[in-house]
Formats: sequence, structure tokens, C-alpha cells
Amino acid sequence: MKTKNKITLTQQQRQAIGSLLVDILAGEIRDETRRQLLEVEQTGIPESYHHLTSYTLGSHMDGHELARDLLEELRIICVEIQEK
Repeated sequence: MKTKNKITLTQQQRQAIGSLLVDILAGEIRDETRRQLLEVEQTGIPESYHHLTSYTLGSHMDGHELARDLLEELRIICVEIQEK
């Protein structure tokens, strides 16, 4: 098994991304999670996570619709990781 580079995130980034992932799986992106993401420094976030956070921040969809879209995005990211 290949060893990949360790991903370095700040505690605030980890918390916000963790909340986003929980919301995606729960089926609704909460306003609280969107606010958390707005407060997080986006610089330095690895591409897969950054894609999800920027998608969320740029979206005007309601929480349920956004969660459905992000779940599909997350599925694609997982497939791409497996194929590496």
C-alpha cells in the first residue's frame, strides 16, 4: 500500500470540513456549517476538501438540494482517489 502525504489542516479547518461531511451524509447542509466555512482560511486546504468547501460557499441552493449535489461530488472524489 502506498503511503500518501499527510494532510495538514488547522483545527478550525478540520472542524468546518468535518461538519460539512457530517451534513452531507445527514442530507442537509446547515446554515451553521456554511457560517463555519466562511470563517475558515481557504488557502492551503487540499484540493478534494477545497472543492467541497468552495462548492458549498458558492452555492445558493437550499440545504437539502446542496447536500444531494455534494454527496454526488463526494462519490466522484472517492472514485478518483481509488483509481490513483
